[in-house]
Amino acid sequence: MLLPPVATLTTDADGAHIHYEAASDPECFPPGTDPETIKDTCGNPIRAMYLGIDAAHDPNPQVSRLSSGTFEGAYLEVHLSNVAPIPSWYTNFWLWQEDCTAEYHYDTFTLPASADYVRFEVPLTALLGPTGPMSYDAVDTQASGTQVCGFGLSPTWHETSVGRLDNVLIRF
Repeated sequence: MLLPPVATLTTDADGAHIHYEAASDPECFPPGTDPETIKDTCGNPIRAMYLGIDAAHDPNPQVSRLSSGTFEGAYLEVHLSNVAPIPSWYTNFWLWQEDCTAEYHYDTFTLPASADYVRFEVPLTALLGPTGPMSYDAVDTQASGTQVCGFGLSPTWHETSVGRLDNVLIRF
């Protein structure tokens, strides 16, 4: 799993999650910059890439995977927190396939300012990609579909935001 340099996989009492602190991100707030000139928000994404997850097929017959019959009701579930004085005003979520070049995205939702996790649920059919909404054909690796390569989240972080990304699941 490849994370950006400023995001870390952190283990605590709640388990493991991706941890991000906007104030330590040099792409958002370059070192040596006068604090008075820094914008107070940043849209730098956090992401995990090169995962190679087959969402439709598993060699273990006891593991349930997506099927053409369950795809229409399937959704992506993500638990997020944004410890900040204000909510994000614009957030995108991505799911990448193939070699991390085919992008499906869900745009424009707000990430509340809260230390508590908030559960977001996005129907897979609401993810828009290169040829339109995601379909089962896109993930059916035994046909022409491809594995899930990665996922990402890009809110407008406040300069003091501490973000946590946890429990990225596909439910059906």
